[in-house]
Amino acid sequence: MPPAVVLDPKAAFEAAASYSQTLTGWALLVLGGSVLALLQRAYMRPESTIVRSTYLLFVLGWGFLARSIYYGTRVQGALLGFLFQLKPDFVASRKALNSDLLFQVQYLEYGLLVFGLWLAVYLAWWIFTKQNLGSKG
Repeated sequence: MPPAVVLDPKAAFEAAASYSQTLTGWALLVLGGSVLALLQRAYMRPESTIVRSTYLLFVLGWGFLARSIYYGTRVQGALLGFLFQLKPDFVASRKALNSDLLFQVQYLEYGLLVFGLWLAVYLAWWIFTKQNLGSKG
């Protein structure tokens, strides 16, 4: 029978916090890239109000990314709370960390889904439009 694996709580919390930092970095990268996409002028701007209104999806995507970053800070707080308690409650701390990390991942996925949807609409418009290249916005 193989020996039982003993989980080091500190190492487990630090690994989860490291993963959370990576997710926060990805969320910030997508957030910055989407702002850059709006500010740069080297792309064709849709003339159709309906297609242009898909840019409102950015607000929804930013909201999801902001929630992901928020839950990332809560993961860091759970780690710090665990490390600085005199008698840490591993089970309660683990539940809080797992919950916050789950929400961070979910909100990042929702944000990526929103931006992916926008990109699919923009790509379809770009492929099928007959808009003149000289009409950049």
